[in-house]
Amino acid sequence: ASKRSQLLGDDISSLVPWPPRSSLEFGAGAALPSMILLREGTDNVIITDQKVNDMTFEALDLSAEKNGEQWNVSDISQRVVICDHTWGEAIDELVKKSNSGGIDVLVASDCIYNPTYHDALLQSASGTICSESG
Repeated sequence: ASKRSQLLGDDISSLVPWPPRSSLEFGAGAALPSMILLREGTDNVIITDQKVNDMTFEALDLSAEKNGEQWNVSDISQRVVICDHTWGEAIDELVKKSNSGGIDVLVASDCIYNPTYHDALLQSASGTICSESG
């Protein structure tokens, strides 16, 4: 099976362009899914987490840089955007960060453990996904 089928499942893998043009990860933490999407060739990787302190975003920036070097991925500074986002808040800035006007693939890994935040996460997700390809 292809990596795409393993990641998305056979039923929807044919509906999503691979590699996706753009991706957005909510609650990224260490951003492993975003790093894999970057390695797979996604042109616009947006990594978000709730702002606790600047060190979180500095660590994500360093991770993208070092992984990009290891994988011989070029143009990291043009392809990766790291920013804070609190679910349910304004998404205009997130959509602007997408080079394609919408996000092809949304990632929320280990984010749905607390039902209190489901509505806010869905609000952010529904406002950012590309209606054509997402």
